[in-house]
Amino acid sequence: MPPPADYYAVLGVGRDADILRIRQAYRRLARRLHPDLNPNDRVVEERFRQIQRAFEILGDPDRRAEYDRHGGAEPTPARVQRVHYGFAGFDFGEEPAKEEWALHEIFGGSEGSESGPTEADPDIHARERVSFVESLEGKQVRLRVNRREICGPCGGRGERPVGEAAPQGIECTACTGAGRRLRRYGHMVFSRPCRRCGGQGTLFHTACSSCRGRGNRIRSARVVARVPAGISDGATVVVDGQGHERLPGEPAGDLRLHVEVAPHPVIERRGDNLVCPLPLTLAEAALGGRIEVPTLSGSVAVRLPPGVQPGTRLRLAGRGVPSIRGDGRGDLFLEVRIHIPEIRDDRSRDLVRELEERYPESPRDALREKLRQEND
Repeated sequence: MPPPADYYAVLGVGRDADILRIRQAYRRLARRLHPDLNPNDRVVEERFRQIQRAFEILGDPDRRAEYDRHGGAEPTPARVQRVHYGFAGFDFGEEPAKEEWALHEIFGGSEGSESGPTEADPDIHARERVSFVESLEGKQVRLRVNRREICGPCGGRGERPVGEAAPQGIECTACTGAGRRLRRYGHMVFSRPCRRCGGQGTLFHTACSSCRGRGNRIRSARVVARVPAGISDGATVVVDGQGHERLPGEPAGDLRLHVEVAPHPVIERRGDNLVCPLPLTLAEAALGGRIEVPTLSGSVAVRLPPGVQPGTRLRLAGRGVPSIRGDGRGDLFLEVRIHIPEIRDDRSRDLVRELEERYPESPRDALREKLRQEND
């Protein structure tokens, strides 16, 4: 017995795909592989049967759950109305419709937009670039966004009753009261029940004129978002309930502000700590003493130990990044760098040579000894 088919692979979707993606994948394949467009092709016909079966299973939440629980085994058959294909229902004798309908309108296409806001992502996404200093201090950002809102007159349904003036309903404008619609593709004419009126030819509801049947309207809105102090590059600020409105009774989406922090030309951030270079003169490094060091929060007095070496880090506690968790601040580390002056006169050269004679040790002796130990 052949192994059970992987219906996710048949439709070309992942196992985490939502119903909208599954429906889109099915329609895309059905339009391309419909047997009426590929006559006498048994391979295409079998492939079409597979995608139909896959959609019957994955398009039904209960049957999909059962399919996933049993590791891809066939779920219990459900009483569903199968989609038949062939030329049954196709009328070649009728007068062709005046419009050339697109292929996606023939196979599985919609004859009108579904009511209510149906977009998959109810969140609004925006981006904001802040300076390095603003990321440490925080910033209030004012944004103008386009937000979907539920249409008030129709309550998000996309349609309104025709009213007491027409208790028997009004003629369906989509099929002109016939209850069926004809669509032409090439030399073929397709006859199918009108979806708008359900094949009755009469409408008791009409599309809402305020939202044109969409169930929602796009409105411009101002939103204020607070970028907290200590935010890092690539972080997201979420403003609850400021996204798109969804179906009535469902919570609105959120505004998601993606923050980009511009780098600082001198200071580097490492977690909640900051690292800043500390240039010293040869005399300051050799003799030590008290010096003034500029920082983002103003000048700070620092006492240097005599003979401080390049690469040494001096820690200033609590002068780093404010923790976004609210538990204090990080530290500021000053990394020592020795500034070597440019020698321009003979007297300066003599002083340097004299200093070298007084301290003849080589700074490379320790390196030489470590290399020797590694080679032994």
